[in-house]
Amino acid sequence: CLRWPEFRRKSRRKPFVWQATSYPASARSLHVSLQKAVITVKSKNYVDSLNGKSASELKEELTAAKKELFNLRFQNATNQLDNTSRIKEVRRNIARIQTVLQSAE
Repeated sequence: CLRWPEFRRKSRRKPFVWQATSYPASARSLHVSLQKAVITVKSKNYVDSLNGKSASELKEELTAAKKELFNLRFQNATNQLDNTSRIKEVRRNIARIQTVLQSAE
């Protein structure tokens, strides 16, 4: 008979420890909101550049983005990818391109 506690996996989580910060909470929230604003401006610039392209150029860019996503996934599977957030960024760019293509039709 197997006993459950003997075969239960141990948690790999580290215990939570409060860390003192050198800046107040309001400064942190300001930093986060500034980061979001910068990302929003970047994505708006990207969408504006997409709106200026023709349908054939958008399709070429879509296939290039899909190839890049495939390569990133492959690198991630083989533990060669350093910046994993790039996968999320490329997926969102693909969605942006598809949205512009749909609105152009």
